[in-house]
Amino acid sequence: MRTHAPRAAADPPPGPAPDPAAPLVGLATLRYLQSAPIRVVGPATGRAYAFSGSRPIQMVDPRDAEILGRAALFQRG
Repeated sequence: MRTHAPRAAADPPPGPAPDPAAPLVGLATLRYLQSAPIRVVGPATGRAYAFSGSRPIQMVDPRDAEILGRAALFQRG
């Protein structure tokens, strides 16, 4: 006799699209003060962040922002 695994419930319909103008909750703004491209790894999370003169402001994990913001290359904003 062959048995079948129970079927998963159908996925719920997608909700409304996120508002791009809404602030990102739980993230911190970090401003790069130089112009040369740089890639840093967040000391708290291990997440990679890329900054440059054309993209000096990034939203980062607040634990990383706390530490990176102490460096002369960055300003918490």
